[in-house]
Amino acid sequence: TADFTVSATDVGINQTVTFAFTGSNAVQAVVFPGDAGHDWDLVNQGSTGLVMSKGVATYAYPTAGVYTATIVATNYDKEGRESKMAVAKVTITVTDDNNQLRSVILQKDLYNKEMAAEIGDDYVLVAMPYKVRVNNRDVAVKANAQRLGITAMSPNATIDISGEPYSDKTKYDLTVSPTIGVTAASGLVKTYQVYTLSYPVFETFSIDGVAGTTTYSAYSYDKTFVSVTLPSGTDLTRLKPVFSSADALSVSIDGQPQTSGMSEVDFSQTVTYTLTNQLADHPECRCASQVEVRSRSEERFSRNAE
Repeated sequence: TADFTVSATDVGINQTVTFAFTGSNAVQAVVFPGDAGHDWDLVNQGSTGLVMSKGVATYAYPTAGVYTATIVATNYDKEGRESKMAVAKVTITVTDDNNQLRSVILQKDLYNKEMAAEIGDDYVLVAMPYKVRVNNRDVAVKANAQRLGITAMSPNATIDISGEPYSDKTKYDLTVSPTIGVTAASGLVKTYQVYTLSYPVFETFSIDGVAGTTTYSAYSYDKTFVSVTLPSGTDLTRLKPVFSSADALSVSIDGQPQTSGMSEVDFSQTVTYTLTNQLADHPECRCASQVEVRSRSEERFSRNAE
């Protein structure tokens, strides 16, 4: 006999289904899940089944549909020839309601690596630098013309951007907060709002009236560098820098808030500032950047150069 049990007959794609053989007198039991390449009715055309190990086999359907799963039980005579066969069947319905996003990235155009976006329950946060270092030049990043790489959890889902079919060749304007729609194979739709934040930087940074020079990172897009060369004899250990940042809601060093022109800092070693940006209407959308400030006196710089 080819009796068996199945863990579920209504499942989603990629959900594991367990077949357990409960028949009798079988030397071998094989399950044909019933989808493409595993259809018992097409066994003579190359379809294959899954041999049940210790009476158990598992399978996950990659595509939605209604399938006839078949258990084939066989035993053999002394010469090893097939002598008896029993077949049992069950209908399994596979639905694909998965409309979740797997990943969203900014594709490499000028960049040395792709920029991954953060995916929330109903939003996508794209954090972008103002510039990136390419071939020893700081190149501006344009938020209004970005190619996106978007993948859904289900390979059967379709994707649109603001109602238009998505293409990885199209450059999208992220400054207008577009939407990404994911439609499952079942027709169930989920929409994600796209928000864009800039990694905050210091627009100005000076110490004792000496302006710093900013450079950007080639690989760490949340990092910038500021260098300041001060007059010889400057005591680097007790300085109060003056800075401004349009996007930074907070500025800190090792968790301690910093105030322009008031907070005293020891610049005898490299100092790392943390700048945080956040959307006022959506506080869950936030990003932080690191700014490394390197200060030195002309006297020390000259001695090192010699």
